[in-house]
Amino acid sequence: MKELIKSLISLLFLILPFSFMACNKDENPNTFGNTENELQGNENLNTSGNIENEFQGNVIIVGAGASGLAAAKKLEEEGISYQILEATDKLGGRIQKNENFVDFPIDLGAEWIHEDKSILNFLIDQPGNEPNVETILYQPMNVQQVVDNIISQIPNEEMIDYYEGYITEYKFKNTTWYDFLHENFAQNIEQNIIYNARITTIDYTGDQVVLTTENGTEYQADKVILTVSIGVLRSNAITFNPPLPAKKITAIQDVEFLPGFKLFMKFSDQFLSRCYFI
Repeated sequence: MKELIKSLISLLFLILPFSFMACNKDENPNTFGNTENELQGNENLNTSGNIENEFQGNVIIVGAGASGLAAAKKLEEEGISYQILEATDKLGGRIQKNENFVDFPIDLGAEWIHEDKSILNFLIDQPGNEPNVETILYQPMNVQQVVDNIISQIPNEEMIDYYEGYITEYKFKNTTWYDFLHENFAQNIEQNIIYNARITTIDYTGDQVVLTTENGTEYQADKVILTVSIGVLRSNAITFNPPLPAKKITAIQDVEFLPGFKLFMKFSDQFLSRCYFI
């Protein structure tokens, strides 16, 4: 998983096409109201994939994670009315941080920058290659391996070869992905988030899309951008009416989605200066 960068970029290439095809209602059958049409069929979109600002309806974004906040920022820039429905009591989705474990913030979700650090400027439409937040190149050379219970040092030449065939990676030095997300995407839109609004049903059979939460509260919108995770979609936690087309369900099932976890450990005595797993 490309963590936050993949989440943001997928806003245009995965989430918007899926969401509008599933959840728009338009009178013109050649738009996304017809779930069998392709992305370019929506006359409300310009060639860059953004909603043209003559759109006068309201939009609901489901999910206040990286993609949902990025979508909200774009709608905010275009002056389009929107609300964000977030299932939990906090924004960020799987992008969270801990400031109590040690004397520096720890990413609880996405941590690496799986790209050149200039991607940070690209994500917020800023010029230049040097971001205004300090980063460090993540290419450790002092690496050991365990084979048959024997610990050995990996030669520097092998590590150099390894990195030449691998993607460039950076990490934030004194901050986190959550801070980047909050500062650049969430600050001006947080007032539009409704928390603890877990959507269980999306009905797009009428003139407007009707979203129902687990406690029975209904919301209506002209268009819906659905940014929940692949795991949520696979779990069928949201019921669609009418059901999603078979090709959409197949696409969801085909997306690689591997399990994982993070483990932080604190010891009373220092016995190891650093540890990396490759």
